[in-house]
Amino acid sequence: MENPAKICDICDKECYSSEQAKEWQSCDYAKLTAHWGYFSDRDCQQHECIICERCYEGLLSYILLMGGKVRGEYYLVEHEKFEVKPKKK
Repeated sequence: MENPAKICDICDKECYSSEQAKEWQSCDYAKLTAHWGYFSDRDCQQHECIICERCYEGLLSYILLMGGKVRGEYYLVEHEKFEVKPKKK
């Protein structure tokens, strides 16, 4: 069976959040995607970046530090949306 592990495009490590996740071959990762339209400098390009949970936390902190926000939604609870905050250490 092929290993479904995703490799983080930032740290180049597998995107397993724990040994149990690795045992179950359950990857936990974020996917950054960009779709550029006709009038952008990147006319009709699509970009994608796979990010492990550790690198995502760093990226999230940077976005919030710059005054940005990240929107989230619980996929097991219909219509429950929230603003994403960094994990407490």
